[in-house]
Amino acid sequence: MIDTKRLFIKPLNYNELLTYTKDKIALDKLLGLNATSGYISPALKETIENAMLPALSKPTTNYLYATLWVLICKQENKIIGGISFTGEPDIKGAIEIGYGCYEEFRNKGFMKEAVKGMLQWAGKQSEIFSILACSSKENIASYR
Repeated sequence: MIDTKRLFIKPLNYNELLTYTKDKIALDKLLGLNATSGYISPALKETIENAMLPALSKPTTNYLYATLWVLICKQENKIIGGISFTGEPDIKGAIEIGYGCYEEFRNKGFMKEAVKGMLQWAGKQSEIFSILACSSKENIASYR
């Protein structure tokens, strides 16, 4: 788990990730968190079901690169979004990161803080040499 000023960033194991896809409120309860109004987007659910869960079912997969890390707001004790890598680093040590935040928590600096925390963590991993993050021009908050 990564600990920043306002967030805990927790990687979900296989069972937690499976619970998240079926019933987000059940995950909140499982983790001892307050329920949030956020939901899993269809695109994220598809990624979890078609990429993350199959990767996590393989014993050789380093789950930290294959799972969703949930962003937990310390003050509210609830999940406010998620961040993940798109898989293990490639042969050159490059890795891609993706992230999202529930609407009610946007434009409050949480994603900037989460990305910074993940970059600090990744910088300590000997197999990572570069990190790529992409966003659309329409996503002004991430694009700046």
